[in-house]
Amino acid sequence: MIDVHCHYEDDRFNEDRDEVISSLFQNNVTAVIDAGCTIKDCKMISALAEKYPQFYFCAGIHPGNADEFDENALKELKKLWAEEKCVGVGEIGLDYYWENNPPKDKQKDVFVALVNSAKEINKPVVIHSRDAIGDMLDLIKQENISHGVMHCFSESKETAKICLDAGLYFSFGGTCTFKNAVRANENLLYIPKDRILLETDSPYLAPVPNRGKRNDSTNLQFVIEHIAMLWNTTPKEVERITDENAKRLFNII
Repeated sequence: MIDVHCHYEDDRFNEDRDEVISSLFQNNVTAVIDAGCTIKDCKMISALAEKYPQFYFCAGIHPGNADEFDENALKELKKLWAEEKCVGVGEIGLDYYWENNPPKDKQKDVFVALVNSAKEINKPVVIHSRDAIGDMLDLIKQENISHGVMHCFSESKETAKICLDAGLYFSFGGTCTFKNAVRANENLLYIPKDRILLETDSPYLAPVPNRGKRNDSTNLQFVIEHIAMLWNTTPKEVERITDENAKRLFNII
């Protein structure tokens, strides 16, 4: 199992971080990709990637932290992107859900700047979009964003088609196991299997039967079982397909 989106730098892992990460790789997790949301977080996950062979990371600035982005931040990010274990630019995007987030124009400017940086270094982008899909689709078309993944995808099939046509991948996690996950399940049947990735967004969004608890990458097994049921195939086959997709997009072994 490859978890393409998690946050082991989160405070909820402060008391047992090393114990949890070590245990992942003894429980059928072959690799994790941690997505940084601030410069401080990116540096922390870079250190974790140095420590654990199967631990990779992406470096970026979350839209909720867009005010952090300036010339110095970009310099720090460029150093991180140059590291061998850095496999993408993210988590970046737009988030209009929280009222206290930076202004929409600031978020868009930072997102475009980071997308252009990703193109320069030929790394995929990890896209966060919450309550902002209209502007996000406009930017995907306007900036010709084709190399990356729509993280925790829960939009309409029509939106999925636009992102598919652009060339993007889609990651699904614990939310697809929730009772109200109609869109996610429709998309898991609609999107071609070679564009689907697995994520946990740990420590958030634990799947049923662990909903509400702290999430970690071992819970991918429940997501895999759910997708296997939808696809009328075996969990092993879901693992094989999604592992291949993750290795292809993020260029990991």
